[in-house]
Amino acid sequence: MEAGAPLSTAPDAEATVRYTYRAHYAYGHEVTRNENVFRIIPRVDGAQRNASWEVRITPDGARDEHHDAFGNLVLRSLVTQPHREMDVEAAGSVDIRLAQEPVTDLRMGVYRQRLLHSDVYLAKSVLVDPAALADHARTAAGGAVSLLQVVEAVTAWLQRHIVYERGYTSVFTTAEEAVARGHGVCQDYAHAAIGLLRALGIPARYVSGLLATQVGETHAWIEFFHPDHGWVATDPTRARVLADPRELLTFAVGRDYNDARPSIGSFEPPGQGGLVSIEARVQLPA
Repeated sequence: MEAGAPLSTAPDAEATVRYTYRAHYAYGHEVTRNENVFRIIPRVDGAQRNASWEVRITPDGARDEHHDAFGNLVLRSLVTQPHREMDVEAAGSVDIRLAQEPVTDLRMGVYRQRLLHSDVYLAKSVLVDPAALADHARTAAGGAVSLLQVVEAVTAWLQRHIVYERGYTSVFTTAEEAVARGHGVCQDYAHAAIGLLRALGIPARYVSGLLATQVGETHAWIEFFHPDHGWVATDPTRARVLADPRELLTFAVGRDYNDARPSIGSFEPPGQGGLVSIEARVQLPA
């Protein structure tokens, strides 16, 4: 898709997207305390609204909901019934606003003048250190002189320097390590893209959610900040400079994976076990 190309010309165009998410946990012994935090509920922001959802956890237990510092809806669960298996099922729908106009380009000098320099999405985070990628960022940007040109150049550079392949990285792999290894998955492309863009003075944040064309697991992409259009989705894994919002369902955003991870938890007594499988699906409107 060309940078600046409109995604939809219909006024106030929206699409209702439905989703399911199922996670199965198994343990090698009887667990008597299982505490988890989930970010598997559609985020409500400028691009998504009217979220409707239900989460079932078996066996059931105490739960509460709150919004974190990034505006994500977080579900906390505590199961104290003795169990060896646990299932988490989420289902719902959300209205996704489709782009109504082209994303305008800005020369980088003008863009930087319009930014808040204290932006948290320009700073170093646990898994992304922009300073460590500064040399790569300058090389990736090349002769790009405008915002969309820079994003496109960084996306193309990542396609040349990281091969999509499992087994080389983990959720603890930093952006710098992913670039050095030259192999990774969606979260690695996202972290590397965020680091390169931040190093070039462009606020960027991590996004977790679901991809309509990818059945079976969650997906990660990024958003960069535009002073006229807000947060704009880019999917570096699939080389989509301007990602089609109809393909993406956002659960959470943050500085890196740690802020937006779909789930994290602990159990007692300690031992072998944990997440075994995830099955996720997005149903697009007919």
